[in-house]
Amino acid sequence: MQKYSFDYYIIRCKKDKFSTNIKPLMQFEKDKCYPILTLVPDKHEAIYTNKPVHLINEAGYKILFNPAQLEEFFDTNSVKFIKFKLFG
Repeated sequence: MQKYSFDYYIIRCKKDKFSTNIKPLMQFEKDKCYPILTLVPDKHEAIYTNKPVHLINEAGYKILFNPAQLEEFFDTNSVKFIKFKLFG
């Protein structure tokens, strides 16, 4: 099973209120059962300026990140969803 590691910070929030829970590493494995998150455009320029994207999981958490760092592993134009291990 191939494992992907992402060396960037994620910011987690719930109900549009940001928390201070910032993690430097995100890992998930292909085809492993994780909650499905959908990719949604975001214009939160105070945090990211390079076409940021936020993920929303089934529990209502949003994870914001810079998609330029994700493009090393995936073509974000073709990715409709990813399987992601939520920290916490």
